[in-house]
Amino acid sequence: MNSPILSPLQLGDGDLFGMALLEPGLTSDLSTWTVTIHKHGLLTQTVLVRQPPRYDDQLVVLRQSVPRERIDGLKQIVLEEDLLTFGAFPTLYATDQEQTGLVIHLFGQRVTIDAYGPNFTVECGGSDEDKAKARRYCRLWEAILELTPFTPYGGLR
Repeated sequence: MNSPILSPLQLGDGDLFGMALLEPGLTSDLSTWTVTIHKHGLLTQTVLVRQPPRYDDQLVVLRQSVPRERIDGLKQIVLEEDLLTFGAFPTLYATDQEQTGLVIHLFGQRVTIDAYGPNFTVECGGSDEDKAKARRYCRLWEAILELTPFTPYGGLR
């Protein structure tokens, strides 16, 4: 029997935001997931669940509604943090960190930002500029993460 596979993060028609945990880093919960948020508020999170003690690779799709005010708040973060012109995430020379990604489709622009170890970079990045850039990314990441229904093993996010 083949194990299920998590499809790559792709925005569909009307999706404004997407995010993905592509590799979880050093943790007991090896689940990976993608999230999309549609302009009308439908949040869809697809999770490849790999949690202890079995790590049995179950593919689960979770959905919930996001209020208009929260979507407007995400748009405001994008503007305040100038994420549409973000560029490349700072390079981090560390191991066992999570590989993440954000896709933003707003105001006629589509931006993809791949980030390795974003929270670690905030704390231990090579320069103040790298740390500040990582904080900009993490602000949107955390705001979207607050809206997601999946709770990692142990209740930690």
